Amino acid sequence: MKEKLASVQAACQGRTHIWPLLPLEPVRVLLTGEEESWLLVISHQGMEFSKESTDHWHLKLTGRVEPLLEGQGQLRLYEAMGAVEVSGFYQVKLWFESLLWLCRPYYETSDSA
Repeated sequence: MKEKLASVQAACQGRTHIWPLLPLEPVRVLLTGEEESWLLVISHQGMEFSKESTDHWHLKLTGRVEPLLEGQGQLRLYEAMGAVEVSGFYQVKLWFESLLWLCRPYYETSDSA
């Protein structure tokens, strides 16, 4: 999961159109996967992640979070399917889903005829 988080972090820092969406006050998102937990701290300075454990989070995602970090779907769909359990404020959930979608990897397609 660390590599996927690093990819999202790089996209967050490298894509200037995302910067206006970054909050002034840090938002803490706790991602708890099948084997490990990561804390994301997202602010206007970018995104940092660590293996820190805390009870002070704004949003907590538990379950199959790795596909979301790869841009393979939307948070609300994974939640509806039961693959991810979400705790926290609805507005923060919508914002984080948007941020993940904007930070997803770009895939090149070739139209060879």
